[in-house]
Amino acid sequence: MAHTVHDINIGGNTIGQISNISAVDGGSVVLARASGEVDAAAQYAGNTEEVTSFTTGDLETLLALNTNTFLTAGLCMVATASEVPWRKRADCATFASGASHPFVSGSNALAILTGLSASAEDENGATAQAEIHWKSTDSLTAPLTGSTGNTLSAAAYVNGWGIGKAFVNSVEVSELQSFSVNPGIQLLKKRQGGGIWPTQIYIERRAPTIELVTENIDAAMTRVGYLTAGGNIDVYFRKRANQATFVADATAEHLRIRGTDGLQRAGAISAADNGNGTATISIAATALSFAGSLAIP
Repeated sequence: MAHTVHDINIGGNTIGQISNISAVDGGSVVLARASGEVDAAAQYAGNTEEVTSFTTGDLETLLALNTNTFLTAGLCMVATASEVPWRKRADCATFASGASHPFVSGSNALAILTGLSASAEDENGATAQAEIHWKSTDSLTAPLTGSTGNTLSAAAYVNGWGIGKAFVNSVEVSELQSFSVNPGIQLLKKRQGGGIWPTQIYIERRAPTIELVTENIDAAMTRVGYLTAGGNIDVYFRKRANQATFVADATAEHLRIRGTDGLQRAGAISAADNGNGTATISIAATALSFAGSLAIP
């Protein structure tokens, strides 16, 4: 029977509004051959890095993990159950009831944010992309298990978000079309005792970036070449209002990502035929931070 996505559990935290899930084994097979032989005589499990990636519209819940530091620090789970389910469909109906659904689950992992994006033309709203990197307790025990016949809690809807405003050094970038935030987290995974699964996962480095796309090409002209941007780069996600449009900017219910002490440059500046041209402003930030429950200036 067919399956679809459902809410996931990260270390006891439910993340809803899931639009995509991908669980990748990431393993390799080592082929061993007798002297000079063409065909393999044995096959061994090689180094394996199991990663589950997902996309969600539940930005606020995700970004608030780890005391509002998920953006840059992720969330480490040690002996704490996490579950990634798929929801089984029911023929001639909607979904199967009761103990019917498959899970992959593990208790040791590092979850990190890989990106945030919002677009003026995307009526489905802003999204966040994240990954769960699973780790073993001893390098020899698989960090993930699969199971069937599980029950599911009701799916949760929290809030929707759209593109808000963007400010560079407190100056609004007008005619904003889209923006994206990349925390730039790079991981280092280590194994022990000859095992195939990692037992330690370190944040090796961060290289955060923010990209703004605007139809105000004038805004990019002062950034042709590089220039140091003292101050802050702020992008806002505007909260949607149920059965209406959006919560008023002056109401303190919106989300902000702030990049500090970045280096700005003009990226692609393009136009075609009689359509509107766009300019990309790229900012390599020193650090990122998240804040919720804010008004948009």
